[in-house]
Amino acid sequence: MAATEIKRRGRPPAMSPEERRRRIIAAAEAVFTSKGYAAANMDDVVRACGMSKKTVYKTFATKEQLFGDLVASSLEDAPRLDGKEMDQAEDELLLREVMRAMASFILSPRQIALTRLVLAESLSAPELGAIFYETAVVRGQALMGETLRRIAAPAVVDHRGSDELAELLLGAFIGPRFFSSLLGRTSTPTPEEIHARIDWILDTLGPTLGLKTPGLKTAD
Repeated sequence: MAATEIKRRGRPPAMSPEERRRRIIAAAEAVFTSKGYAAANMDDVVRACGMSKKTVYKTFATKEQLFGDLVASSLEDAPRLDGKEMDQAEDELLLREVMRAMASFILSPRQIALTRLVLAESLSAPELGAIFYETAVVRGQALMGETLRRIAAPAVVDHRGSDELAELLLGAFIGPRFFSSLLGRTSTPTPEEIHARIDWILDTLGPTLGLKTPGLKTAD
């Protein structure tokens, strides 16, 4: 019995590198969003995650690297569609699902908080804006642009360009509620509100985009 008690009180099981990385990132997110990126330092993260300074620095050499991995980790739940899914889906259904997934992700409380952090700190720490833009904004526009290249009428895409059309659609279904939520004037929209706005946009713009199934309405 005594031996069993001694064994139980021994060193805790070793943490896997991935679990260690995940905990450090979670601690950094809490520190950055509460103190601000510029005011926070790696020692704050060390205290928040409860690990040794050596362990934290072995995983992340700099605060900038840590923030980059934080942004990347926040995108793990970002919408993705492989080529097979795109090829099998009907045009407007595919576009609607991509828009719904992107809106739900961008307007989530976590993404709103990270965007507020970047906006507040980007003047004093411009590397934040660069990391966030390249990792989050460019990736979202690329997904929308690829979707439009696959489904929109060639004449429409050739005339305006899929990337420009992607910006137009993103602004239409993200813009107003996104900035309102950033400023704390309204709560983040419900899924029903997101779906209703996207359905309205597709009813309005679907024929212009030359989609095969304009005005699609399916019950949620």
